[in-house]
Amino acid sequence: MSGARPSSAEERRLLYIGVFDPHIPLSGTGQRARHLLRGISRRFVVDAAYIEGSGRPPIPEIAERFADELPFIRRKVTVPFGAFRYYYYHPGLYRAAARLAEANSYDAIVCDYAVAAVYGLALSLRFDLPFVYMSQNVEYRLHMMKAKNDPRRLALVPWMYAVEKMGVQRSRLLVAISEDEAEFYERWKPRERMVVVPQGFDPWNFNPFYEQPERDRKVVLFCGNFGIQFNLEAVRAFLKVAADGILARHPDTEFRFVGAYPPEDIRHPAVTFTGFVDDYAAELRSADLVISPVLAGMGSPTKVFEALACGKQVVATPMGARSVPTDYRSLHVTPLRNFPEVVNRLLDERPPPESADFERIMSEHSWPALARRLGDAIEDSIEAAAGR
Repeated sequence: MSGARPSSAEERRLLYIGVFDPHIPLSGTGQRARHLLRGISRRFVVDAAYIEGSGRPPIPEIAERFADELPFIRRKVTVPFGAFRYYYYHPGLYRAAARLAEANSYDAIVCDYAVAAVYGLALSLRFDLPFVYMSQNVEYRLHMMKAKNDPRRLALVPWMYAVEKMGVQRSRLLVAISEDEAEFYERWKPRERMVVVPQGFDPWNFNPFYEQPERDRKVVLFCGNFGIQFNLEAVRAFLKVAADGILARHPDTEFRFVGAYPPEDIRHPAVTFTGFVDDYAAELRSADLVISPVLAGMGSPTKVFEALACGKQVVATPMGARSVPTDYRSLHVTPLRNFPEVVNRLLDERPPPESADFERIMSEHSWPALARRLGDAIEDSIEAAAGR
């Protein structure tokens, strides 16, 4: 058993455990993991064990394209995806992580997303190590919401509830994604053992310092992984409630939906589904404005922060802008029924990229700033565990 810890802060070693590929940006979860793990692996020695894919089997060409996205990870061990093993328990992931812990000394275990807490609980007991639980959502509540359209999700709720509660209670440090979720977790854990690390953006790719390209058609953009139920429902609702009102005034508008797993059953002359794109920043820069018509969900909307960083006008439902400060100048929060009025006005005005809030959003939501916050919190939790 390898419970010894290095004595020097410069030698801190972390074992990262994820239930998805942490380097593939197919979703906000993947983006978050990729940037935060890149940041902390510059500061600590990190070995990683994780399940391939992103809640579903990996797309080989995308997996290969992003294989080198985490160059500072010392070791990477992957195990194959399986739906039951993803949602409940993957014995191969436990064995892979345990082998790493047997062969190496670590200061802490970092468990990322939902049932990853199972592995943190088991391995922390076996190897006498503190663990950090990175919660991306209150997952059991998310499954209860999804069960309205997919009753099979109800079977997952008791398991998710038990895992999350134990993970929150027994982790040395809980990483919440929003203040609202931190407040929810206070029923299970003291606030002083939590840190809020929201979603962020890459300031080198997403910033307002560019000339917006001219296009023949006006472009209204929404980005999301359409394999995620809430994103697909948002598209359907937008097309039903708002699209005709916009096209009546701006018939040359293109509704451009960017993201993996595009649906095959939506056909509309004003709609383009691009599928996954390598350079989303270029798509964003060339759009006239961005929408977030999401009606249900949890967590924090990565694509809204990226759009605001680019100075884009963003029209969002209250749920689509959840956990986003509402006083950004280019953010317009309104019910979906009001989208035609707000979108039409902005298409008429065509304002240039807004740069006034960039310094603020840099300090609050850039990935480098958030990775420093996470690294500081992990360092403090290791010190506290050593002095227990």
